[in-house]
Amino acid sequence: YFALNTSRGFFKDPKARQAVAYAVNRPAITRLAGLNAGTPNEQILPPGIPGFRNAPVYPLDRPNVEKAKALLGGRTAKVVMYTTNDPLGINTGQMLQANLKAIGIDVQVKPLTFAVLIDKSGTRGEPVDITSIGWFADYPDPYDFINILLDGRTIAAKNNVNVSYFDNPTYQKRMDSAAKLAGDARYRAYGTLDIDITRNQSPLVITNNQNVREFISSKIGCPTYSFAWGGLNLVMLCPKR
Repeated sequence: YFALNTSRGFFKDPKARQAVAYAVNRPAITRLAGLNAGTPNEQILPPGIPGFRNAPVYPLDRPNVEKAKALLGGRTAKVVMYTTNDPLGINTGQMLQANLKAIGIDVQVKPLTFAVLIDKSGTRGEPVDITSIGWFADYPDPYDFINILLDGRTIAAKNNVNVSYFDNPTYQKRMDSAAKLAGDARYRAYGTLDIDITRNQSPLVITNNQNVREFISSKIGCPTYSFAWGGLNLVMLCPKR
C-alpha cells in the first residue's frame, strides 16, 4: 500500500487522498512483482481476515483519471515518496510517478534501503508524503490492521507503524467500540469501519494483496499454509512416505 502522510501538506485533505486512490493502476503495480504476484485490492482488510467484506470502492481494473481530477478540482502538487531501493521498489515508484503525473501531482521518488525507509517513515515530522510499504497480519483479527495501523494515539516521536499519521478522534472511538466486541458483531463493526475509512478517508491507498510463492521438495509432505502468518507452516511439515 501507499501510506499518505495525513499530517502534512497536500494529503491533509481527504479529497486529495481519494484522488490518489482513483488514479493508481492496481493491476499494473501488482504485475511488477512477477507472475501470480498477488491480487489487486483497495481495502485495508485483506480477504481471509475476519470482517472483510468485498465492497467496490475504487477501481481494481484500471485507474479512473477523470474522477481523480474532479476531486482535485484543478489543484496540482509536488510530493515526496519513499520506496525501497530494490528493483520492485524502484519500479513501483516509477509507476506511481506516472499514475499521479496524469492528474497533476509531481512525485519525487527517493529510493532507500528497507532499514532506512522504516526508520525515516516511522519518524514523526519526516518530510515525506507517500511511503510505499506493506503489512503482514501478526494474528488473524481485523484489529491488527485497523487499530494497529491507524490509531493516532499510538503515534510517537519514532518507530511508528502508523506511517500515514492518521489521527482522527471520531474513527478512534469507533475503533475502540469495535475492539470491545466479540464474534460476528466484532467482525461486522470492523468490516463497516474498513469500508468507511477506505471510501471517506483513504490514509492508506491499498494496491494489492500479495501471494506467497513457496517451493518444497518432493520428499516433503504435510504442507499447510497459514493464513495468519502468510506462509508455510514449518511446524506442520513431515517426511513424505
